[in-house]
Formats: sequence, C-alpha cells, structure tokens
Amino acid sequence: MIAAIMFIILILLVVVSIKSYTKKLTSGCCGNENETIQRIKVKDRNKDNYKYERLVKIKGMSYRNCAIRIENAFNELDGIWAKVNLSKNTADVLMKEELDEIAIENIVSQAGYIVSEII
Repeated sequence: MIAAIMFIILILLVVVSIKSYTKKLTSGCCGNENETIQRIKVKDRNKDNYKYERLVKIKGMSYRNCAIRIENAFNELDGIWAKVNLSKNTADVLMKEELDEIAIENIVSQAGYIVSEII
C-alpha cells in the first residue's frame, strides 16, 4: 500500500515537472516573449550627473524581457542608470557613486543572469 502511494506521488511529480519544462520551452527563459514587462524609469536622465561608468558583459539574455529585467535590477537602485544592448549582451551602467565589481555581479545574478566580464 505504501509503495503504491509513493508511486502515485512520484508520477504526479514527474507530470508537474514535464508541464513546467514544456511551458519554459514554449515561453522562453523570461516568460512569454510577447508579454510586456514594465520598465523602471530613471528620474535623473542627465548623463553628466553620473561620474562612473562600467560596461558589463552578460550571459543568458535571449529576449527583450531579459534585457528589461536586468535594466530594472539596476534602475530600481538610487543613483544608477543602466541601458542594456541585447544584441551585444551588454549593459552600460552609469553610477553616481561607484559600485565595486562584486556588487555589480550580485545585481546581475539576483536578476537571474551571469556576468562574463566587467570593463
């Protein structure tokens, strides 16, 4: 009896896993690519106010929504303005106060992506 219950639970887990994987295959890594994610607007758009700039090369971006997620991860922070170039897999990060490389890597990884280089 216990073996039968365990077998049913295992089958249910496999079914849920297959459904989740199928959804990811059809929707892409960032959800439905036709779904629009709201961009976080940066209040200060005067580039002269940002003393520091870093170019961040990022792995794992495939769709427009990936780029928006990374931009939002930076732009929600005060004193940072990021613009992502999806075709080059880079983020141009402008900062009023300099962030070290570890902080930049943490922001990108928390958004679900990997930094390959910071210039």
